[in-house]
Amino acid sequence: MAETVIPSFDTEVVKALELRVADLRSVHREWMQLGIRNETGQLYRIVGVAGGNAWLETLDVMRMLGFVNELDGSRKSTEGCDTIFFQRVDTEVTASSATC
Repeated sequence: MAETVIPSFDTEVVKALELRVADLRSVHREWMQLGIRNETGQLYRIVGVAGGNAWLETLDVMRMLGFVNELDGSRKSTEGCDTIFFQRVDTEVTASSATC
């Protein structure tokens, strides 16, 4: 089994979501579970969210941090999570344009 790689953005996520450490069983007892992928695409963190308002707030925070919901629009859970986020990688625009 591969070792879990904690990404550089993890500290920012933990702070923004005001996360506390909990065992996996407690996380899965929560109403919804949100997964976060590291740079290699590995699910490295699962966040348990207690209710509807907290769920919507958590989704908003993840989007504001630049993460993309890979299960957006899906009603099916994946890897034990109701939604999974990954960090969007913005590419530089190298083409130029002009108006005619």
